[in-house]
Amino acid sequence: MSDFLDDVTDAFAPMIADGRLHVESSQFHSEFFDNAVVVLAGGNFRIRVIRDRDETFADAASGLRPEEWFPLQRVICAVGVAIPPPEGLITPTEAAEMVERFFLELEAGLAAERMQFTQAALSKLGHQALERMIATANSLRDSAS
Repeated sequence: MSDFLDDVTDAFAPMIADGRLHVESSQFHSEFFDNAVVVLAGGNFRIRVIRDRDETFADAASGLRPEEWFPLQRVICAVGVAIPPPEGLITPTEAAEMVERFFLELEAGLAAERMQFTQAALSKLGHQALERMIATANSLRDSAS
């Protein structure tokens, strides 16, 4: 299908091979800058790896709320990892390494028993990210004046 699907499945190969994750879907859009999306699913969570104009992002969602996606790094923070990786662009290999490293935390934090806590943490982290974005925009505007 696409080199991107191969890149993602290669990066996540150990977790696919041992059954923790499987490819749920993949889309490739050659007419749109070769954009692509691969969704991997496991026990309590899903991972979405997106290529948009040669920039790659990774998101995570709970299996309980499969259409509510958040940046993977933010979800890792929300499930209680003390020093999460920074948000931003990420390669499929980096995403796989994060999921492998924090697999148990993701499974537990996105399970029904902890979802209310995780959802509240994601909301707070989302507000903080929005505040940082607004502050950056204001600073850029002020420096251009």
